[in-house]
Amino acid sequence: MDINGNTTFAVPGVTTASPGGLLALPTNIGSFSRDHFAVVPEVGVKVGYQVTEHLRVFVGYTFLYLSNVLRPGELIDRTVNVSQLPSILGPGTLAGAPRPALTFKDTDFWTQGVNFGLELQY
Repeated sequence: MDINGNTTFAVPGVTTASPGGLLALPTNIGSFSRDHFAVVPEVGVKVGYQVTEHLRVFVGYTFLYLSNVLRPGELIDRTVNVSQLPSILGPGTLAGAPRPALTFKDTDFWTQGVNFGLELQY
């Protein structure tokens, strides 16, 4: 997971940039990684019917499951301690709770699909 950002201030004649932004502040900026074991089972079923000598129709179903995934939307801490927001004078000084914080929230993911087919042989 990479969290990065900057804020640019432009006043007539002067442009300054400070590290950080609204949801990327010194309390959570950086590159972070970890390794966790996960399983990815997949199950599929397909049934067909021979309509004529040259025509076959079929339908299928697939289910895929992933354990221990990180979803980007769930990694964002939306609580912001405004004391550390960058300003034209430079980065702010943290006073109070260190938020936004780094959060690794594991979740499961599953998907399913249905497919239909028509096969013509000549």
